[in-house]
Amino acid sequence: PHVHVIWGFSKDFGCAGWRVGVLVTENSQVNSAVRGLVHPSECSTDTVNMLARLLSAPGVTASYCDAHRRNLAHAYGSLTQSLIEAGIDFLPNTSGLFVLLDLRKHLPTPDEAGEDALWRRIL
Repeated sequence: PHVHVIWGFSKDFGCAGWRVGVLVTENSQVNSAVRGLVHPSECSTDTVNMLARLLSAPGVTASYCDAHRRNLAHAYGSLTQSLIEAGIDFLPNTSGLFVLLDLRKHLPTPDEAGEDALWRRIL
């Protein structure tokens, strides 16, 4: 009851916009909480067909994941090099699609007003 497995195509396969995922849990409280956060719906036949082919074709998933890993590594390298050149600190990442920035030294004041001012400057 304390182990929950969550994965989705948009994050795990880099398929932005594919709102298809899986939750495996035996915990009724987690199930109830998730049901309140998601809009349950069925996938279209086209989506199910495409995902089934992606997962079942010999070598396709491994090949896709290898290419996706290479593309992510390239994008990560380009992004972090740009951040270094711009003097923006970040937490090094070993996996995933996100890079956490440390923008504290760019705050005009170390409070909520400073965060708001920086946010407005960025936008």
